[in-house]
Amino acid sequence: MRHYYSFFAILALVCGLAIGGSILLRLGPAHDVTTARDIRALGSAVDTYYLSQNKLPATLSQASILDQSISKRLKDYQYVQTASNAYQLCTTFMTVRSAVSGPLPASPNPGSLAPPNPDVHGKGRQCFTYTVLPIQEPNPSNGN
Repeated sequence: MRHYYSFFAILALVCGLAIGGSILLRLGPAHDVTTARDIRALGSAVDTYYLSQNKLPATLSQASILDQSISKRLKDYQYVQTASNAYQLCTTFMTVRSAVSGPLPASPNPGSLAPPNPDVHGKGRQCFTYTVLPIQEPNPSNGN
C-alpha cells in the first residue's frame, strides 16, 4: 500500500513539473517581447533626452518621458554611458530570437544612427549600443 501512495506522489510531482515547465516555455517568449519593446522605448527616451538637453541622462529615470509600466521595470535594465553621445542598454532575455518577421522598427529619432534591433537577441544577458548624433542646423552660408 505504501508503494501505491509513493507512485502517485511521484506521478503528481512529474506532472506538476511538466505543467510548470510548459508554462515557463510560453512565458519566455512573452517576457522577451515585452523586454525588446522596453529596450526600444528606453532607447527612444534617452535619445529624446539627448536631443533636448544636448547631453545623455545620468540615469534612465532622468529620461522622464517613460511610461509608468516601464518605470516599474527599470531595475531589469542597465544603462551605461560609454561616450558623450553613446550608451549601452543591457538586460536579460529568456529565449533566443534570431529572426524577425515583418518590418523592423524605424529609428526613433532623426539624430540617431540606425539603432540595434532588440528583437534579435541571444539567451541571457544582452547589451545594445546606441549612438546619438546632434541634429545639424542648416548652414545659411551654404544656402541650405
